[in-house]
Amino acid sequence: PRGHITTLPKNYILNIRSRDFLSKSGVVNIKTEDDKKIFFDYSVWANVIVYVSKESIKKESEISSLNYIKKSITLDRFRAKPIQNIDKTTLQAKRHIPKDTILTLNDIESLDVVKRDAMINVSMSKEGMNIIFSAKALQDAKVDDIIKVQNNNGKILKARVTGNNAAELE
Repeated sequence: PRGHITTLPKNYILNIRSRDFLSKSGVVNIKTEDDKKIFFDYSVWANVIVYVSKESIKKESEISSLNYIKKSITLDRFRAKPIQNIDKTTLQAKRHIPKDTILTLNDIESLDVVKRDAMINVSMSKEGMNIIFSAKALQDAKVDDIIKVQNNNGKILKARVTGNNAAELE
């Protein structure tokens, strides 16, 4: 502690500032029942498993085992929260990621399943009848996004993305 105390209070709430959990040292405080705050400096020595880019990754490129490696590093300071697990998810780069960069949550997003200007299958269901037609996607989208599509007549419609190059009319 920054001051002198002999024992911890019986009941307290532990607080850590959001920027401090990304580094090996910082400040935590405990808030007692009578609203006193007691501050503590801390240091942590640990190895952390992170994912590092093997090569430069372009914006909107798929993140796959071809362009990252799993590495154990000594905890120092992170610019953002590192990715914990990417083995079972389909992700893409939000921005250009240089070689040998630790992949963080700020760098990635879910993979777009529909690309702008792609021809997609749009389905429409009404009274037990299904109609499927092709339309041009007017924007990139992920599953469950609502996008604008343009049919062959040039009419612009709204559709909910259901899968890879597939949507359902809203």
